[in-house]
Amino acid sequence: MKTNTRAQALQAPSAHIKRLDLRPTGRRAHPSRKPRQTLEQRYHAKIKPDANGCLIWTGAKDMSGYGSFNGTMAHRVGYELRHGVKLLPHQSVMHECPHGDNKACQLHTRLGTQHENMKQAADAGLLVRFKLNPTKAQEIVRLWAQGVSHAELEKRYGVKAQSIQQVVKGESYRKHTAELREEFKEELAWFSQPKNKRGGAKPFPGRAKAPSRVQHQQLEATA
Repeated sequence: MKTNTRAQALQAPSAHIKRLDLRPTGRRAHPSRKPRQTLEQRYHAKIKPDANGCLIWTGAKDMSGYGSFNGTMAHRVGYELRHGVKLLPHQSVMHECPHGDNKACQLHTRLGTQHENMKQAADAGLLVRFKLNPTKAQEIVRLWAQGVSHAELEKRYGVKAQSIQQVVKGESYRKHTAELREEFKEELAWFSQPKNKRGGAKPFPGRAKAPSRVQHQQLEATA
């Protein structure tokens, strides 16, 4: 007895037709999931008071030691939230913590000019041009060519090692030190290398020698 294959094919679901998925789509929020925090909530979660009454930043910091938050400096965000303003790019927020140079303090800040901000950074040894001059820059190149260490130069001129390197490499006072950097080209290149990569003898045996401790003290006395 023949069966009606055509009728059976119409009644049966086709193999190439996908079944409808009636399950709810989308990701359900877990009952324990916390709601998304606002900018202000995330900022205040990263500060805590200390014994001096300052609000100390506990989050990420940049290479200079200032708090970093939301793509900018944390104390700028804190000033905006505390005073309800929106700072312009040219406006500077300066630290004036009464407990010293506390870059992590978020409470003791004020608006200032760009010149004031740069001057404050120079006093902290972060900038070169407020503490050095062309004459001092030339002295640094000569002393560096004689083998005077970073620590000695930092102590004498009151700047950071990065500032010394900027002068030696010609990134600062380029025109004023151009002749000296050309004269002591080999010395500057040799002393700029790490000690474990300098090799054996100096490539300039007849050139200047590093001054002794007594000679260095005499240089400081005549400065």
